Amino acid sequence: MDKFDKLIKILKDYQKIVVAFSGGVDSSVLTQAAHLALGDKAIAVTADSPLLQDNEKDDAVKVAKIVGIKHILMKSDDLAVPEIAANDKNRCYYCKKFRFTNMCNWAKENGFNYIIEGSNLDDKTDYRPGMKAIAELSDMVKLPFLEAGIGKKEIRQIAHKYNLPVWNKPSQACLASRLAYGLSLTADRLEQVDKAERLLRQYINGQIRVRHHGKLARIEIMPEEFAKFALPDFRTKIYNELKELGFTFITLDMNGYKMGSQNAAISQIQNQPN
Repeated sequence: MDKFDKLIKILKDYQKIVVAFSGGVDSSVLTQAAHLALGDKAIAVTADSPLLQDNEKDDAVKVAKIVGIKHILMKSDDLAVPEIAANDKNRCYYCKKFRFTNMCNWAKENGFNYIIEGSNLDDKTDYRPGMKAIAELSDMVKLPFLEAGIGKKEIRQIAHKYNLPVWNKPSQACLASRLAYGLSLTADRLEQVDKAERLLRQYINGQIRVRHHGKLARIEIMPEEFAKFALPDFRTKIYNELKELGFTFITLDMNGYKMGSQNAAISQIQNQPN
């Protein structure tokens, strides 16, 4: 039995499930697998939150239609939760706990046995306090990729096999991950980084992050794209357009894109002598 067959068997054993569906490649493959395993006994639910990029929501709607699964956009007012809006190092924990508690309550009320979530083997390598919230809800929230021993490379291969348009989509994280820890989450700041990344996507290939440090925007891209910023006209255009969004200083991170780069600040704080 290969890993995908094992995944299908695991999902069949769940009998009636809700897929926590963000629109990324992980949850898209999980949605495809759930529909193959359980048909109309599986539905996909997307947390419609100000922390979700518009293109992510669009991808979720598109993939759900391709798969043929019932899809619900569930409003999630994350910024109304003070612990989330405060944006400390445990933000992901509070956010996951809030969203999944609401989703679990909804699932129980509507006769579903479990929520399934798309964490995979490769997610164990970064700082992820949200996993603590999932563990606290483990009676209801299951992680089938981990049970089946599936990592990111295999997920992309499965997505390609089933012609899912997100198969080669760069990994994404919610907009809150763009703001430096301690900088409170507001709708305006989230919109700033969303618009800035949307602008850069017109010109830059690969991973893009605009990290928000108050008045300073720190652009992370793949090193092979650095040369574009050596062109004075391009550099001036990007500078002016990001300045119009409200940033005073615009910088290019010489280290390039790094997953979870804001987490470096946590390590530095923890390692400082008293």
